Amino acid sequence: MDSVTSNSIFSEPSIFLVIPTVVSLSILCLLPLASWIRWAWQWYHVTIVSREEFPDLQLPPGTMGYPVVGETIAFLKKGSQFYKEKMEQYGHVYKTHLLGRPTIRAMGADNVKKILMGENTLVTSHWPTSVRLLLGSGSISQSSGHVHKVRRKHMMHAFSRCTLDDMTNVIQNCVTSCMHEWPAAGRMYAYPECKRLAFTAAARALLGIEPHHFEQSQMHETFCEFLKNLMTIPYNIPGFGFRKGIKAKTRLLNNIRDILPDLEKRPYTPVMRAYYDSTLGSGTETETEILEGVLDLLFAGHETVASTATNCLMFVGQRPDVMDKLREEIERTLPQGDGCCQTADLSYARVNDMKYLNYVIKEVLRVCPPAGAGFRKALKSFELGGYLVPKGWTIMYSIRETHHTSPVFEDAASFEPDRWAALTQTSDDDGHDLAKFHYLPFGYGARSCIGKMYAQLVLKVFLVELVRGYDWRLENPGAEMRDL
Repeated sequence: MDSVTSNSIFSEPSIFLVIPTVVSLSILCLLPLASWIRWAWQWYHVTIVSREEFPDLQLPPGTMGYPVVGETIAFLKKGSQFYKEKMEQYGHVYKTHLLGRPTIRAMGADNVKKILMGENTLVTSHWPTSVRLLLGSGSISQSSGHVHKVRRKHMMHAFSRCTLDDMTNVIQNCVTSCMHEWPAAGRMYAYPECKRLAFTAAARALLGIEPHHFEQSQMHETFCEFLKNLMTIPYNIPGFGFRKGIKAKTRLLNNIRDILPDLEKRPYTPVMRAYYDSTLGSGTETETEILEGVLDLLFAGHETVASTATNCLMFVGQRPDVMDKLREEIERTLPQGDGCCQTADLSYARVNDMKYLNYVIKEVLRVCPPAGAGFRKALKSFELGGYLVPKGWTIMYSIRETHHTSPVFEDAASFEPDRWAALTQTSDDDGHDLAKFHYLPFGYGARSCIGKMYAQLVLKVFLVELVRGYDWRLENPGAEMRDL
């Protein structure tokens, strides 16, 4: 009996010792293969680049990852930390391979200026493939040429000061109705609530969709699923985010199709009227394109507000001195009453008269811009920051890192709204704003965000109602936002 037991004890460990050894040897054999694949993938991209026009220029430093996926998985896992590590290692211009495309990311005012001022000569708008396919050809952001020009012209009129003034009370009602439910909860997670508030405001103020329409169809939940899978590897394979995004988009377009007949029974909002006029002027005729355009308006009105409102809540909650200054300014500017939910006591002029409120919003947008970068495609090879940008490559001009490394902003990593009191008065001898191209949370030029004034209005109304109407605190004051 003892011998049998002894043999069993001896033989079992020997099996478990052999298996790890085989696995370890396999891994050791695969590591050189993985390194060789990475080297071959990078060598391929370097050698196929034509240098006829710029024989002395080299590609920017950087790595390209693995075939097809490039460095996308590392990017999706790390978020903005991925770019921070790249910048620290390679500087202000570097190459990578993201979302199926060879990509050059550039930061700094001079580099950003060259990219943005080169629209339609050096570069053209070119979002990642997954974004272009999911938003669709009917969206304003994905249009180009004559179609984009016509649509943009009409939509710019829809966001005039007069329209925003009319929209202010609608936005205020949306904000206060959402906030009215918060005290009963006692505690809440800020980001989900800010997303719901942003969706409600965009649906009601921009499109004229009443809350009961999207509540019954769970449209907001579907919309969040759509956004979650918007920027991903563009393969329509079961289990992949892109497939989930397509399914969510299909449900959203069906929701919009069901809602449109009800919207047509009453006067359109100025934004919806401008959009329909733009489709006539640009020749957009298919039903799918029209539905995609409406979805794009919802997307544009939601994303900036949702993330920035959360950041406003976080930064103001971390700084009691900022909250006190906001309260003092609100009390000086607005009529005294019973606290929050003062029906229709805000106007576009009153909101914009509050200078410190404006400084807070600008500083939040500087520290945490709603979009970390803009996307372009090189129409031809050109020089940028001393390096070669090959024709056909994607170019990402960094907004976040440009804000954080700009010499215009002293102690750029800190949240200091008071810095804008001096900066708004600063210009060079020719009267040009010194912060130009150093600060661009909404982009610049022909592709800048059409609804930026709307977004800032919603954020200002949000902060006014939050600060004057409630006593609140952060339960995790050390919280940080994870950005892409």
